[in-house]
Amino acid sequence: MEKSCSLVLLAALLLNSAAGNTLNQSWKWKSGHTTTGFYPFGPSAGDRANPKVDDGGSSQLSVSLSSGFRYFGSVYHDFWVNNNGLVSFQGQVSQFTPSPFPIQSFPIVAVFWGDVDNRLAGEVYWRQTTSDSSLITRVSQDILANYPDIPSFRARWVLVTTYYDVTYYGGSSSTNRQSFQAVLATDGTYSFAIFKYGDIVWTTGTASEGDRETGLGGIPAQAGFNSGDGSNYYTVPGSRSAEIVQIETRTNVGQPGTFMFRIDPFTIIPLGTVRLVGGNSEFEGRVEINRGGTWGTICDGNWGILEAQVVCREVGHGGAVAAYGSAHFGQGSGTIWLNNMNCAGNEDSLSTCPLLSDVTNTCTHANDAGVQCRDLDDCRPNPCQNGGTCLDRVDDFVCLCQHPYDGKMCQINTVDPCHSGPCQNGGVCSRSDGSFTCSCQPGWEGTTCQIDIDECASAEMEGPALMALTCTPVPAPLAGREPNVKTSPVRAVPLPSIGTQMTVRRTMSVWMGIQTLSCSFVPRSTPCSVRLQ
Repeated sequence: MEKSCSLVLLAALLLNSAAGNTLNQSWKWKSGHTTTGFYPFGPSAGDRANPKVDDGGSSQLSVSLSSGFRYFGSVYHDFWVNNNGLVSFQGQVSQFTPSPFPIQSFPIVAVFWGDVDNRLAGEVYWRQTTSDSSLITRVSQDILANYPDIPSFRARWVLVTTYYDVTYYGGSSSTNRQSFQAVLATDGTYSFAIFKYGDIVWTTGTASEGDRETGLGGIPAQAGFNSGDGSNYYTVPGSRSAEIVQIETRTNVGQPGTFMFRIDPFTIIPLGTVRLVGGNSEFEGRVEINRGGTWGTICDGNWGILEAQVVCREVGHGGAVAAYGSAHFGQGSGTIWLNNMNCAGNEDSLSTCPLLSDVTNTCTHANDAGVQCRDLDDCRPNPCQNGGTCLDRVDDFVCLCQHPYDGKMCQINTVDPCHSGPCQNGGVCSRSDGSFTCSCQPGWEGTTCQIDIDECASAEMEGPALMALTCTPVPAPLAGREPNVKTSPVRAVPLPSIGTQMTVRRTMSVWMGIQTLSCSFVPRSTPCSVRLQ
């Protein structure tokens, strides 16, 4: 897709260039553009700036650590800082509309993959270091605070990329601007990515169908990781949707606007260990989380059943029964780590729930949050049939079936029982729960339609379904003598279907041979031969 540039925009660019970007530079450095919590950036921090080229980026850069950067099980020695909000490892990326992950052969780290236009406003900065002890120490401490299970970690290489005060393609020097930052760090064995966001106010350039005035709509930006192998990837919730504009309110480390991930190989470590304390059983208690080796509590602001559902899922129990505030399970101690959580209820961890705010200084331990979870093992008793193995899930179970069985409870035999044609005498076979049923033709019965029904074997002359026979002797002139017929009661038989004619033979004693009688009646069922006594 080619972009187009309007005359108005071109005039603005030329005017801006002629003025030496004076307007942009003076406006850009005004206070009020949120970069709180960012690592140091800009010329004063030793950063380099990318060329002001639409969909451009840095030249090919070499990782200044001899062992390279470990990412998703691969080791890369080169990288590119792209203007459109991502770092790539196999070449520059000029694509401005984000594609959903996974993408084959496309290893990237995307802090905010969208159509940035640094020609109009802002800068794309980067720097890598193995010697800036102040930066290395701060990054290492931040990682250790959230990954206490790697106490020996100290970064040996850090890359800081900062998109400062940038606007979108199709905008202008006066349209919305925003800042975000991505940091990659490794000690040669463990690797991490850190995302930081200021106030996000636009998501889309006009070439991605965004609104020219607001930078919203169309196909919004995407954040996350893609290894390029087609299977290892992660997309930050809200990506490629209108919700991405709220990303600065979300976090996975308890700090709104900050995300941290371990990526060597791809492993998303949640916010910290979660436990329940003070209840009468393992299924209830005060919610406590561990950050940096220190246990603390959660304030009950906006605490409800959706947040409780996530806690119960994270600690491995059934769904939530109740959510409690006001230190229902007693007051905890130490730090109050979180407040005002806003979970949707389907998250796997509290770490992925957004925060309405991170203000905890209005809370005391009298506001500690708690939950009660269900003691529910959906695999007891085992619902899986035919030797299937049951795996317990929250409010559900999964059966691992043995061949050839399938279905929710392994109740379906996937080998077609009708394949061998078990139904005889024209019977029609149909599958039913792994077995078969034969629909037999008239006159046949049995599991496989193997039994010939003798409609004439037993019947009484009564009821509307039966009718007596009317028989007329057929003369058989034998030496000119009339037969001496010995009659006997005529037996009733089931009536064949309408329109069927039937001939019934009757044995009679005659002076010479056997005489045939012709019998007719209103038919009902399968024709038969009746031997009358």
